[in-house]
Amino acid sequence: MDPAHPIPSWSLARKLGFRFAFLYWLLYTFTFPLNLLPWTDWIVGPIDRGERALILWSARHVLGIEVPSGPPGSGDTTYDYVYVFCALVLALAGTLVWSILDRKRASYARLADWLWVYVRLQLATTMISYGSYKVIPSQFPVLTLDRLAQPFGEASPMGLLWTFMGTSAPYQIFSGAGELLGGLLLFQRRTAVLGAVVSTGVMAQVVMLNFAFDVPVKQYAAHHLAMALFLLLPNARNLFVQFVLGRPAAALGCARLFQRPGLHRGALALRTLFLVYITWNRLSVSYDAYREYSVPPPSPFDGAWRVAAFETEPPEAVDPGLRWTELVVGSSMRIGVTHASGVYERLQLELGEEGALSLSRRGDPEWKAELKYELPSPERLRWSGTLAGQSVRIDFERRPARDYLLQTRGFHWINEVPFNR
Repeated sequence: MDPAHPIPSWSLARKLGFRFAFLYWLLYTFTFPLNLLPWTDWIVGPIDRGERALILWSARHVLGIEVPSGPPGSGDTTYDYVYVFCALVLALAGTLVWSILDRKRASYARLADWLWVYVRLQLATTMISYGSYKVIPSQFPVLTLDRLAQPFGEASPMGLLWTFMGTSAPYQIFSGAGELLGGLLLFQRRTAVLGAVVSTGVMAQVVMLNFAFDVPVKQYAAHHLAMALFLLLPNARNLFVQFVLGRPAAALGCARLFQRPGLHRGALALRTLFLVYITWNRLSVSYDAYREYSVPPPSPFDGAWRVAAFETEPPEAVDPGLRWTELVVGSSMRIGVTHASGVYERLQLELGEEGALSLSRRGDPEWKAELKYELPSPERLRWSGTLAGQSVRIDFERRPARDYLLQTRGFHWINEVPFNR
């Protein structure tokens, strides 16, 4: 510490808040950045297993609940909420013990610099991940026939958001560019405050979309919005004076972690390597996902089909809710079916060998169908096998293809009247 510029003492509230924030952010992001690097499973694996054992024990013996083991894809599971509960309890207990043992310390200015850098890099990697999946449009796939044929009111709020984003690749790329920009700015010390400002705006939009459209990443997104706000705290007064009061303020920025030139250059080299690796890795994964999922390969029976005959064995055993009236197939991955009740449902499709196919329903692992398909002619299709435990044979007749306004309307510079349908 420079005797000419002593570090001022912190208030008790500030010290308590810092201790809690330090412990909570480390607990919430415990294996970062090792979990992002190759060849670290031997370290991360045991930590993850110990963490899972603690969460399951806490759920059962402290909260009195069982954590269901469902398929992945949601960040708002019971497991995730118990994880946050454990992090909060441990952070509060740790803050109490730390405050008792270290009650005479005047401030944590140096440790605060390290925490600021740690949270900054954690948020930066997330922003780069978010942006990579949009600048290469892989998060929101191109609309296929099964989605286009879905009645508007049958879509879930999340499905409606995915349709909205998937309709316009340029808007998806634009939104991803903002996320990617925030992440890249956060990696550089001199632009980190600007990166936190950009990330705050971008993540506020993401959080709002997740809550408004019931996207199950609400908790994760809200934590990263909180990280962006946390990074702005040291400069909050200067930002307020500069942009709200319109008066000159101190320069925005953050201190160097290392004063020795050699250590500083080494840290810069490691940071740059990490930035290049994370950006390349996320863009590569997004590109692979785009090729595999965003434009999925066609199936042998793409198109719209009318059900000509729906037969069961025995005939009287059919469940009225099982019978179909229409089928639409837009790729080798999904189909859409209209039930006799009028309900439209999208199902996962998996093609096998020798005319075999299987169907599954998201969120219902017990439901399945194992069928064989035949194409007697380009205009006729037959499926036979078991559907939800029922032996069925379904004959289809091809319906004429139709164009959907959502795809054909396009962009117009001049609109004499609003085209709102």
